[in-house]
Amino acid sequence: MKLTPDPANPNFNVLELKIKAPSAPEPATIPVEKIPTLIYLDDTIEEDQLQMITHALTDTINRITWLEQIQLASGKHRIPSLPEILDIQKDEIFSRAESMGNCQLILLTNNETKALRRQMAQASEFLTKAHALRPTTTIELIDNLNDHIKHLKQKTLVNLKIEIELEYAADTLEPLHYLANFNSDGTRYFANLIDLASGEEKAYAFKTSAVSCSATYTFEDLLLGRKAQGGQRLTL
Repeated sequence: MKLTPDPANPNFNVLELKIKAPSAPEPATIPVEKIPTLIYLDDTIEEDQLQMITHALTDTINRITWLEQIQLASGKHRIPSLPEILDIQKDEIFSRAESMGNCQLILLTNNETKALRRQMAQASEFLTKAHALRPTTTIELIDNLNDHIKHLKQKTLVNLKIEIELEYAADTLEPLHYLANFNSDGTRYFANLIDLASGEEKAYAFKTSAVSCSATYTFEDLLLGRKAQGGQRLTL
């Protein structure tokens, strides 16, 4: 952590915070069964749902250790920002799933019919699990997807809380780069972020008119409840 003059503007200073994220816990000694998972977007999914689905799938895929065990497929939709989506028609889903060996099927659909449920039940010979999910909100879809891919070992998430206290109300502070959930209350500025337990050092920079401030941070492991914290008072 350091507070230095801004070389580009004599009226401001730069506050730099370098914070090392905790490492993920050691892998379990118990073998984990890596069940292949086929996620299929069917034809009932509307175009205006794709942004929500993209966000949810991106969030889910970023937490997966064994990414190669996930296969995305659709007969209608293509999402360039996601891994390759196989072009498979709806009547080919179950034959494709069977070709993957014992696997799990997650079907994103707006219309779960009785006929579909019968097909899923009949496919239990090669499907270890089958779920039909109706996308409603990003958060709900993320929760549902994460519930169904735990066998692929989700990466450990941590909650990072950054708090900066300025000395005077007239002082200002703003992040030099976009920072989600950055708020202030009087002379107190804070951010509440979600990150991966990567063991990597992360850098955050702010522009401020203050010549002194205090900065603190707290990492909380959302899986095991571990905490790491630190901070110091800085003066130019």
